[in-house]
Amino acid sequence: MLQFLLWWATFTRQASGLFLLTYSLAAVSLFFAFWRLRVTPLRRLLLAISFPFAFVQSFETVYSKLAYLIHPAAFAGTMRPAIILVEISWLLLGFSSFPFWRFTKISLGPLGFFIGGFLLWALFDYPRIPGLQPFGLGLALNIALKIDACVLFITLLYRGTSELWSQGLT
Repeated sequence: MLQFLLWWATFTRQASGLFLLTYSLAAVSLFFAFWRLRVTPLRRLLLAISFPFAFVQSFETVYSKLAYLIHPAAFAGTMRPAIILVEISWLLLGFSSFPFWRFTKISLGPLGFFIGGFLLWALFDYPRIPGLQPFGLGLALNIALKIDACVLFITLLYRGTSELWSQGLT
């Protein structure tokens, strides 16, 4: 029921540019995962559908928890048990494709940018994105880090499936 309410709240509000970016990246990662995974058709579909949750929820969890540490009053809602339960369940869902990931040197770039970007955001007192205008540091980091999180998880899946393909395991 909680999942439905969160879905309803997300899709019934007017979508912002960040919402559209997030869902566009999720669609790209879903199709990428479907293309790369070589397992039974049903498993392929389920893993591909779950894959976007890995990068989206990784970004959102770091974002909300770091924001809470810097601006506790403004982000107190992110610490409610129901929100934490949803975050954990979405992370677990996204990480169900973990057996197909491989961390390599290529993954260090996107991972370093992800960590460095959030540290930079924290250094500048975590500028928030009130109405998405004007284009400022908060919005720029949000866009860059969402794209980077997507690239990171696609890189992990690409390297892992390449290794499995070369061994003839998928």
